[in-house]
Amino acid sequence: ISRSINDREMFGGRGGMPYGGAVGGRRGGRPGGRRVGFGALMLFSQVARVGLENIPPVTLALGAANIALYYFQPELGLATTDMCMSTPLVLQGQWTRLFTAAFFHLHEMHLAYNMLSLLYKGRLLETLMGSKRFLWTTIVLVLASNAFTMLATLAYWRVMNEPVQHQCAAGFSGVLFALKVILSRVNPEQLQRIAYLPFLVRAKYVAWVELALIQLLIPQSSWLGHLGGILAGLTYFLPQTHWIYTLLDNVDLISFDDNHRPGGG
Repeated sequence: ISRSINDREMFGGRGGMPYGGAVGGRRGGRPGGRRVGFGALMLFSQVARVGLENIPPVTLALGAANIALYYFQPELGLATTDMCMSTPLVLQGQWTRLFTAAFFHLHEMHLAYNMLSLLYKGRLLETLMGSKRFLWTTIVLVLASNAFTMLATLAYWRVMNEPVQHQCAAGFSGVLFALKVILSRVNPEQLQRIAYLPFLVRAKYVAWVELALIQLLIPQSSWLGHLGGILAGLTYFLPQTHWIYTLLDNVDLISFDDNHRPGGG
């Protein structure tokens, strides 16, 4: 789930925090630590059940990076408000937010749910694509999902005249929605069960149904961030953009053991 820091939290105001203040820690002085809670126990128990040896290297590295950034963020002096996806600040030249926002989470359960989803989707797609293609695809999707989020935010603000442009989204779920779209094409007609729904949904519609369901159940989630992820995932299949995802297929920049992919390569 992508979560949004609202404009009070982003720019200051009663009940919020001054812009630049850390979420989950203090900037300056002695940093506040983060305790390991139920979310971490849930995540680590699932990893133990699957087995580290059964998690492909890129999926494992992405999960480890997200977890490390969350728990060591206060010690590193990093503020989520300095990293999250803010459309106005990106347009002012803070382009790094298009990348950094995906790797910062607002609380432990936010992190845990996203990493459990990555564990499932990453194992399947990295096995199908191979580690090199999966790594490059993930990098492209991080940037593309946040770019589409920015465009969707501007369009929504212009049409609805609501101040959503001041929201600052953080979390890996835009990428996860993109991966969900790609994974759905493996068997688009397959019926899948979605939590809280009494009926099955065809795989090709799952991302759209979950977009609506998450917004209904968790109104503070960043539905524009999730929408940006879906749109980014669709670019994987467009002839005009698919070539971007294949750029490194024949380039030996990184040597991976692609035993996780049938046939190697």
